[in-house]
Amino acid sequence: RLPSQAAPLRSVVAERVELSAAGGWASGGFAADLRLSGAIAFGTQQQSLLRTSELGGGVEGLPSFNSVFLGVTPTPPPDSCGGGGPAVASVGSAPLAAEKPFLFLQNQTLHLALPPIRRQAKGAAPRPHHLPAAPLASGDDDDDGRSVVFVATPSDSAAAINRQLARGRHVVLTPGLYALPVPLRVATRGQVRGAH
Repeated sequence: RLPSQAAPLRSVVAERVELSAAGGWASGGFAADLRLSGAIAFGTQQQSLLRTSELGGGVEGLPSFNSVFLGVTPTPPPDSCGGGGPAVASVGSAPLAAEKPFLFLQNQTLHLALPPIRRQAKGAAPRPHHLPAAPLASGDDDDDGRSVVFVATPSDSAAAINRQLARGRHVVLTPGLYALPVPLRVATRGQVRGAH
């Protein structure tokens, strides 16, 4: 069971997802790129937005006020409940879907997933292309040269991060406060930089 107040779900592969507020009310939720073999249960959600996902077991318990399904398979039919108006809006495909890059662990190796930008998207994204990744101790370390991703921490300086960017590495900023007195310079086409 997942609390869903201001807690978006992205790029989840699971048997089932249950959005709940442990018996209370949860107001508003966003989920995208879910690949479920079972159902999504909305529990006490009052409203939700679900985008480009595959729900093998469909939907259980629609939100009490409204929900939007955009590029979701299967999509529940429009319905009226709660406030008396249309509670379900279903759109067959998302005109444009651009998932954020994300880190994942597979076979004890850290990878950076780069989901493709999709037009008229329906269902979950195809398995994303992934690149080998390994956190480096600091931007001054030159590991064995195989890592194409630098996982930065707040202790890394702007100069250290810029050296990794100049080497053509993708950069992921871990949570924290970064004291960066100069801008980060991204010069390689297609280079990923972002927070995780």
